[in-house]
Amino acid sequence: MPKIHITTPIFYPNAKPHLGHFYTLALCDVQVRFNKLRYFNDSKSKIKFTTGTDEHGLKIQNAATKLQLDTQAFVNQLSLTFKDLCSKSNIQYDRFIRTTDKDHLAEVGNFWKDCKKDICTDEHKGWYSISDETFYPDNYIKEVLPDGKQISISNDIDYSTISEDRVFINTETNNQVKFFLEQNYFFKLDNYRHNLISHIEQNPDFIQPSKYSTTVLNLLKNEPLNKLSISRPSKRLNWAIPVPEDPNQSVYVWFDALCNYLTVLGSIPEIRNHASEAHQFMQNTTHVIGKDILKFHCIYWPIFLMSANLPLPKRVVVHSHWLNDGVKMSKSLGNVVNPIEHLTKYDSDSLKWAILHNSSVEQDGNFRDTYLKDTRNGVLVNKLCNLVSRSSKKFNPKIAICNWQPIFKQNDSDLKNILKELNDKNNISPVLPNSLLEIEQILGWLEKNYIKQMEAFNYQVVTTKLINLLDLANEIFQDIAPWSIKDEGDIKKKELALFLANDVARIFCIYSKPILPNITEKLFEVLLIPKKESNDLTLCKLGYGSSYGKQYKEGLKILSRVD
Repeated sequence: MPKIHITTPIFYPNAKPHLGHFYTLALCDVQVRFNKLRYFNDSKSKIKFTTGTDEHGLKIQNAATKLQLDTQAFVNQLSLTFKDLCSKSNIQYDRFIRTTDKDHLAEVGNFWKDCKKDICTDEHKGWYSISDETFYPDNYIKEVLPDGKQISISNDIDYSTISEDRVFINTETNNQVKFFLEQNYFFKLDNYRHNLISHIEQNPDFIQPSKYSTTVLNLLKNEPLNKLSISRPSKRLNWAIPVPEDPNQSVYVWFDALCNYLTVLGSIPEIRNHASEAHQFMQNTTHVIGKDILKFHCIYWPIFLMSANLPLPKRVVVHSHWLNDGVKMSKSLGNVVNPIEHLTKYDSDSLKWAILHNSSVEQDGNFRDTYLKDTRNGVLVNKLCNLVSRSSKKFNPKIAICNWQPIFKQNDSDLKNILKELNDKNNISPVLPNSLLEIEQILGWLEKNYIKQMEAFNYQVVTTKLINLLDLANEIFQDIAPWSIKDEGDIKKKELALFLANDVARIFCIYSKPILPNITEKLFEVLLIPKKESNDLTLCKLGYGSSYGKQYKEGLKILSRVD
């Protein structure tokens, strides 16, 4: 009876949601639906999915001030844009947490107190990026001269006294930085360096894909793990949670934001209780994050948890970013992909399939508008829906299904015996046996590898196999051409084409249900598949399940093309 918790990072709502937000949400939503499918017959299993918005920090404070708006009212409006994205994308979360929620405010204070033994005060001076909400070391800083030339900073200059007009950037994100000198609270990260190294080495799947695990281990072993500033003076940052027992300091936005993963599961004492459901959820948590926040989730977060004597998550899955036709997206270039526009033109299933089929978590994706049209028209309409429609308008597929279902089940993929059912006089081209063999090979691969690949977020591998299935079923249908068969002696061959068209579509729908929940539900209704059977992975074999199918003489309009 597994308890599984899937999380997105909580999003910083300082701008409209973009394709990257949709991608993270889609990765998680599919993982949640896959686990619900996988454990459908386990009534005691529970799957929890949480997302939300990170609403504190200097960026939010400055943006609200600039617009002359009350900050709480400002973030209330911003969070709605992300809820709207979830709604339009058919993202079914269990909780949408906001860092301004009352229970979260209390939990951050409790978490701070539990980490207090590793917190100290010190003078903090350094280069801070408001956009990135983090400090950068000196070797990451360049001064941008009036002519655009960039030069390294000098150790001989006191930058706390320089003119505000001078411009400095960090070389990691190229965002502007400012020099600050102030008293802060610090977290002594190095206290847990060796503990974290041991945990990662003993749990090689803790950070996935493995290249990011290697990156983190190299950082921990080869670079200094300096004290981390986890507060800001409240006179500079007032839109934040006050440090417990010190109203002159505000909690650093990342310490606050990471704590959301505790708030959504309950109180800290509950999570610490080994017998509790909250503890089980925490131990089986999968954080899905973009590679730009690797350090926060794979170094800071586990160290904070170790300090507070709380269980670590099961794993952190790190995904890459998206380009637009090979170019990095930016507001200045005007090439930021707005998912809402594509959801309006197409639909959530089409966008999810297009994005997940044309990407992998390990490599940056390259968005093209053609992905959407190719998915909607090429795969979902032409290959899937038309396969069902063509086999049910002029024919009653149920007769064919009832006749061929037991033959396939009894012979258990023995193609020689199956094909013996056809009359020797039937004119059989090589397409039928060859394509049928490939279908059986793909189904065998899916039976062995589907769960492993989906669990590893290798959705592209699965979608490729599923498209191949549709191609083969369409090849057989086109080759046999059941609409042209008049001879009574060829009835079995005609019925075989009808059976394969419908049964491949049925199996495709079960496997693709986590990505295409809306379209597959429509097709299950059309095919008259019982709900329990539409959620049963053990029935993903030709001939399995109860009889189904129906003729639709007026034709089916399951999904329309988009031009």
